[in-house]
Amino acid sequence: MSRRKKTLLNTTRTQAILLTQQRKQLEDAIAVFVGKPAPDFHLPPKELDAEPPSINAGLPSDLLERRPDIAEAEREMAIANAQVGIARAAYFPSLNLYANGGWQSADIAKLMNVQSTLWAIGANAPKPSSPAASAVLKFNSQKPAMTPASRAIVKLSSTLSAKCRTTSRVFSS
Repeated sequence: MSRRKKTLLNTTRTQAILLTQQRKQLEDAIAVFVGKPAPDFHLPPKELDAEPPSINAGLPSDLLERRPDIAEAEREMAIANAQVGIARAAYFPSLNLYANGGWQSADIAKLMNVQSTLWAIGANAPKPSSPAASAVLKFNSQKPAMTPASRAIVKLSSTLSAKCRTTSRVFSS
């Protein structure tokens, strides 16, 4: 027996035990409700003979939104979009302007004189420090074949179409 089948079998056995426990708890609650002692009260198990409800031909999108693989592809798409925004922001130069002012004097009596005033203005333009920013600045010389955002779009669309087909096959059979 394969590892996957063993895991599925053990999971099913565990669920059966938990359902048996839940059934006993509900029987005890019903016994209290009807006023009988819980150990003496027992409801015989009965199989359901009703048919499951029919599902419309169109698949509700909620079924696909709850799938973990589709949610993962959506998160990867959001990360790729954020990286595009970071790279775009790094493409534009950053310019910092600053100004200082004040008074300086060795003699406190001359502190408020015009000769004691002090000021400075300046600017600096830091060069990009992150690899993403450097890559964006090299974009014109080395154009990549496929950006991370493009890869995320392709992965999301292929995941969605594959899962739609799978879900459609399950409901049609």
